[in-house]
Amino acid sequence: MPLGSKKPLLPNGIARPAMSFEDDLRRVEEHVAEARRFVQRQKGLIVRLRAAGLNTLDAQRILWLLESNLRRFEQHRDRLRANVRQ
Repeated sequence: MPLGSKKPLLPNGIARPAMSFEDDLRRVEEHVAEARRFVQRQKGLIVRLRAAGLNTLDAQRILWLLESNLRRFEQHRDRLRANVRQ
């Protein structure tokens, strides 16, 4: 086996089976859904901070990062979906 091509191991030392395409797509869909929940929660936090008259700059920065991650997950999902259609 060439260097660097070892199979990932599970905590018990057994080689992890390769994920099927459907498993990969399902996992990405879960990441997208979770990222959306984080974005919505952060938006709610910003609303509450503003209502309390507090500074929201740090919370807004975190929101931008969360939205950036969400876009990346969506792009990955869209690439996987496009591969299904081909």
